[in-house]
Amino acid sequence: MWQNGDGRAGQVVLILAFMLVGLLFLFMLVTDVFLSVRSKNRLQNAGDAAALMAARWQGVTLNLVGELNLLHLAAACETNHAAIAGIVALQERLALAGPLVGFWAANETAKRNGAPVDDGMTEVVAYAMQSAEGHESPTWPTKGEDYAAMLRTILAGGVAAGADNARLLPAVAADGGHPLYDRNFYWAADAQDWPAICRSVFHGNHAKAAATLAAWPGWGGIPDAVVSNDIANSEFFGVGLRRAACSFSEAEGPHAADELVSAAQEAGLGAIVTHEALGKFRVLEDTSWPWYFYDPGIWRDWREVDRNGSGRFPLAGNVKPCYNVMGAAAACRVKNVLQPLSDTSETNVFTWTAAAKPFGDNHGRRVTDVLPNAPLVLPSFTFVRLIPLGGVGESNLGAADGEWLEHVRIHVPQQIRPASCPYCRILMKWELPEYTHAGGEYLMSHAHDEVCEPPTHGPGEGGGTHHAH
Repeated sequence: MWQNGDGRAGQVVLILAFMLVGLLFLFMLVTDVFLSVRSKNRLQNAGDAAALMAARWQGVTLNLVGELNLLHLAAACETNHAAIAGIVALQERLALAGPLVGFWAANETAKRNGAPVDDGMTEVVAYAMQSAEGHESPTWPTKGEDYAAMLRTILAGGVAAGADNARLLPAVAADGGHPLYDRNFYWAADAQDWPAICRSVFHGNHAKAAATLAAWPGWGGIPDAVVSNDIANSEFFGVGLRRAACSFSEAEGPHAADELVSAAQEAGLGAIVTHEALGKFRVLEDTSWPWYFYDPGIWRDWREVDRNGSGRFPLAGNVKPCYNVMGAAAACRVKNVLQPLSDTSETNVFTWTAAAKPFGDNHGRRVTDVLPNAPLVLPSFTFVRLIPLGGVGESNLGAADGEWLEHVRIHVPQQIRPASCPYCRILMKWELPEYTHAGGEYLMSHAHDEVCEPPTHGPGEGGGTHHAH
């Protein structure tokens, strides 16, 4: 009898042990789900808040540069050349330092919202710091050293919110850029999205794409990457300004004086900047001193964003003038890595990229429409908003990705394929004969599509898109 009792007791203990193990696993699984959801929410909050902070500083920078333009105008009406020289020098420093203050503030905001420091994004900033010291300017001899010092301050605390639309990646000035320098191409190639590949590689020429892919000859010569030494704007969250001497009379005609006098009056400078003073001192004809303008290559109609490219940003209906302008924008990328309790062999990687932009309204007009032929920067920005990533206007989002930076700086120009690089692994798959042949067959079977048109996304005419991912 006692032996039977001992056997039953042993079975109960064994069953309890299995139950405890199951409960422990269930507890770990529930904990993993909780931590994952919390991490995603924190990252989204951190990325959104960081992007808004960076965009706010972009607006502050633009307003300060615009106010200095008006002070430049007032100094010219009093022929105060020393003041003009000081104003122009201060604008040069603001265009570089203002966005970097926003970069620092965005990182502090992201950290306070729970985003951890990311080593890869920190390395990107370290690369920019190392390459900055060679820059110089006739009016700012220590420009490169000062720029590097500002980046060093940001690096001191580590980078939690990377500038995903930084303009530090190599650019190729040929046919709008080589596809191997376009991150969208890799996404399309990895997903075997042949219409997107047709657009990014063959500019939508369907027949050429089908024939070439069916018998892929290889990439051939790849253009050298060209890294610009011009840091007129900050590489991180730059505000897209152009510095140039300009005759407003030639650029704008008789309306220039009216617009500038009106802007000066709104800034409290109406007693100095008058039509009489502009005419007496020939301020609008003077090309002795540079002014700060919106760069027309960056500040464009929002509807022009990649109109014919794979990154087209579709819009439906009319857009208010204050929103219908593409220019300074901040795309912030945050990342977190979690080790699941229920599975020690894998890690969960969460990323979130949010974009924001400063906006302004000049009496119902866009900020660039005050002097459309020579768009002078004026203090016009009053609010910031989150925007869709497509509205950033960058076909090469991903500057905060250290692996991408290494790929376009080293792997593409040298035509090497390290297996450790995710982008090189995509290229190695692309270079398999059966892969490109399959693409050619797909496009041939859709021969009725003479041109691969950019798609629209979302419901309704013109589609829509998410504000971040």
